[in-house]
Amino acid sequence: MYDIKEIIQELIEKKDMKEDEIPSIYLYMDQLLSLFDENFPYNYGEQKLTKTMINNYAKGGIIQPAYKKKYNKEHILMILVTCMLKREISLSEIKELVDESVEKVDNLDEKSIKKSKKSDKLANKNREGKNKKLEKNIKENKFSNYIEETSEKSDNVKLEIDEIYSKFISKKEVLEKIVVNNLDLVIENLEEDNIVSNNNKLLDVMILCYCSNILSEAARAIIRSKEDK
Repeated sequence: MYDIKEIIQELIEKKDMKEDEIPSIYLYMDQLLSLFDENFPYNYGEQKLTKTMINNYAKGGIIQPAYKKKYNKEHILMILVTCMLKREISLSEIKELVDESVEKVDNLDEKSIKKSKKSDKLANKNREGKNKKLEKNIKENKFSNYIEETSEKSDNVKLEIDEIYSKFISKKEVLEKIVVNNLDLVIENLEEDNIVSNNNKLLDVMILCYCSNILSEAARAIIRSKEDK
């Protein structure tokens, strides 16, 4: 017998690749692939990152070309984000997102690596400060406060990929805590209303896939949307 709550809990507990696990030096292809083999949270049966994939991301304009066959931190972060997003959306949609949302930096400048070390420390400090209020909301079980915090209007200002990734990780961790704190209640209500049964795989899989599809389609709608002029 399978347990939906247990399955969800195990997925939530999968560890993301942390920024401090990404070397601030240039890596050759084999070193990059080893980094992902050791640290990327692949799903069951998911194809691991390959040289061909990386070359396709570069040809498609999602990442910048390698510098003397080496990849820096920005390359790695963009590949990391691409690996996560391509589970739900196409590479062409990812390319559109990157062009609209990511501020490219000069990968050919070795000094940018040294600069990133300093900016990482500052970003970590800022992130810790911003998370204090969200952590308070978690303890008080105020999901609406979380939505309000993460739904501030902006002019879609481009950010460098390291800032985007660090913000994603911090908000993801907060959301995971909300899910964990409410998981018992959610599963209990779903079972009471016969929405999930834990004894009919087809029914449960259809419901979960439907939820996944709604969220994926919402993401695609965001990609298709244009700023009001």
